[in-house]
Amino acid sequence: MKTNIRTILAALALVASICQTSAALIGTTFTYQGRLTDTNALGPATGVYDFRFTIFADPLAGPALGQQLVPNIGVTNGLFIAPVDLGAAFAGERRWLQIEVEPAGSIMGWTLLSPRQEITPTPYAVFAENAASVGGITPGGFWGTAGNGVIPGANLLGTTNNQPLVLIVAGQEAQRFEATTDTPNVVGGWSGNSVAAGLPGATIGGGGTAIPFNGQSQPNTITNSGYYGTISGGYHNLVTGYGGFIGGGAVNVASNFSAVAAGEFNVAGGSFSSIGGGSSNTNTGDYSTVGGGSLNTCSGLGSTVGGGQLNNCNGGDATVGGGYQNSSLSLYATVGGGYVNSASGEYATVPGGNANSAEGTSSFAAGNRAKSHNNGTFVWADSQNADFDSTRDNQVAFRCQSGVFFDNGAGLFVNWSPGAGSWAFGSDRNLKDRMSAVNSEVILEKVARLPLAEWSYKGFPQRHIGPMAQDFHALFPLNDDDKRLVGVDLHGVALAAIQGLNKKVEDQRAQLAAKQVQIDQLRLRLDQLEQRILGSGRDLSR
Repeated sequence: MKTNIRTILAALALVASICQTSAALIGTTFTYQGRLTDTNALGPATGVYDFRFTIFADPLAGPALGQQLVPNIGVTNGLFIAPVDLGAAFAGERRWLQIEVEPAGSIMGWTLLSPRQEITPTPYAVFAENAASVGGITPGGFWGTAGNGVIPGANLLGTTNNQPLVLIVAGQEAQRFEATTDTPNVVGGWSGNSVAAGLPGATIGGGGTAIPFNGQSQPNTITNSGYYGTISGGYHNLVTGYGGFIGGGAVNVASNFSAVAAGEFNVAGGSFSSIGGGSSNTNTGDYSTVGGGSLNTCSGLGSTVGGGQLNNCNGGDATVGGGYQNSSLSLYATVGGGYVNSASGEYATVPGGNANSAEGTSSFAAGNRAKSHNNGTFVWADSQNADFDSTRDNQVAFRCQSGVFFDNGAGLFVNWSPGAGSWAFGSDRNLKDRMSAVNSEVILEKVARLPLAEWSYKGFPQRHIGPMAQDFHALFPLNDDDKRLVGVDLHGVALAAIQGLNKKVEDQRAQLAAKQVQIDQLRLRLDQLEQRILGSGRDLSR
């Protein structure tokens, strides 16, 4: 059987074999396509054949530069495709390919197809091999998928004109870098996110959505005077002022140097104001803060609402810590929390509780329905469901249905109970030590010498009777304080003096009883003497 072959070299994939650098990346195999004719059959061959390819540097002679057996190649109507790998035989020089063929498994021997076929490169392979640059860029100026060695200041990836650089993911815009006259803007996320023209240094990290709300898409936007503003993510967020910041969430607004960390429907409208999160909070006070919660309002300079719901803080440097529907309405006023409390006086405080009101300057109200109307008042009310009001300035008022109790934790206490009429003091024997007897007569003598006077405290009309603390301390030095009188000492001295007086009275009573005995004896003797005289007949009238 005789065969010959006509080759279709225009289809050879020789790019890999033309350039050694590329061969190291994509291999040295190329595809050989040809047409095999069976001269015995006087037409195209059909069947399975073995091919042997040998490469030479000369069309007629010379040593082989490489050889490969490619078995079991199917031939249909004369056409076949064979993968050929002759190694690194292509360094740019001219090469000729010798082809031998035999039916697969045949013992008849190889049939040499001649002449040798010159391997010619495709036009693009020639261009790639010989080009010194592409578009003016040398091979060292391209970025490789395996990375590049970068020379600082010499290499760049981006644009050199004023057009944006856009990164695409799955056919959608994912990141856009926009040129400005100052710092470039960075816009990520949905392609509808935008920075107003003329604003430099703005950043939108991502987010935004084409999903409509009330018929409108919901981009993240930096506009108006939002120089150097930032929106990290979320959707439908808006920065309108210089240096404004929104961390995420939805439908939030930040103005000059203000910040909204997250949440939804929050508005930080004051300069240098902030909202930590939550929903529907409004902060229009400069340097003010809303920590979170819902429907809170902050409008005072430097004011703070920590959280809660429906709280209002419009006093300068005022504070509402949290709770529900609390108000801090004046300079430096504070409501810690609770329910429907109000601090409307300057420096006023309501720590918490229910329906308390601190209206006076520097006033305090706590508990349940305590009303501190006056300046400098301290009002505390228990759980009784009624208002408890202050009545004058600088007053301390307690409503305590079950009394007042003070205890040092070791059994020493002072308490007042309704109906008692006075304070009670802890006086258990087990609480006392260093006890010694007193001389009640000496105490009485000292009390007799204690100066007493009628007097008034300076600035007050009430009159009092009693000793001076210094005089009392000089006679009874029971402690180191000669400026105060302690009730328990006064009581003790009074009781001891009463005992001394009682002893003195008893002694006098005993003396009087003894004298009465003597008088009775003398009267008896007198009576007896008179009887004897009368019996003698004497005239006792002389």
